[in-house]
Amino acid sequence: MMKKIKDFEATVEDVWEREKEYEQSTLQYFRSEIYNALDIVRRGVEKPKRIITILPLVSHLLEMRKMEIGESRKKRYELLEERLKEFLLATYKTSDVRNTQFGSVFYNRYRNFLFENYGLKLSTLESQLKALKAVAMQAHKDGILSRNPFLGCKAQKIDYEPREM
Repeated sequence: MMKKIKDFEATVEDVWEREKEYEQSTLQYFRSEIYNALDIVRRGVEKPKRIITILPLVSHLLEMRKMEIGESRKKRYELLEERLKEFLLATYKTSDVRNTQFGSVFYNRYRNFLFENYGLKLSTLESQLKALKAVAMQAHKDGILSRNPFLGCKAQKIDYEPREM
């Protein structure tokens, strides 16, 4: 039996296999969290958690790569910082959010905010989201974030009318 799934054909067995892989990766994640908690209990010392917010991560990236990046990319990160401030005030009614709120929901809300408020073309929108992902990836590489919260985030499809030339 064949089922049509997102414009490609796959057997039920293929879908079942993918679901198993997803369940295993989820189990591995929770298993590692449990082992980390057990390790803390075993040592009798709990590590203090750092409160990490999004805007200092952008500043950190600009400081760390000051000599490496050109003016156009620097402007892109400054624009990201400016629009993130607007987004946070409009959506969360605060000037910054903690890293526990980063993820696909945050990513898609930010994307929708940019699309609705600035009317950007999809290519421009994607390049601005790429800058957000780069900030999170660099913070993860530098050890500021324990994981990259936007890894694997894919934006939801937006229905729009293409601009006429």
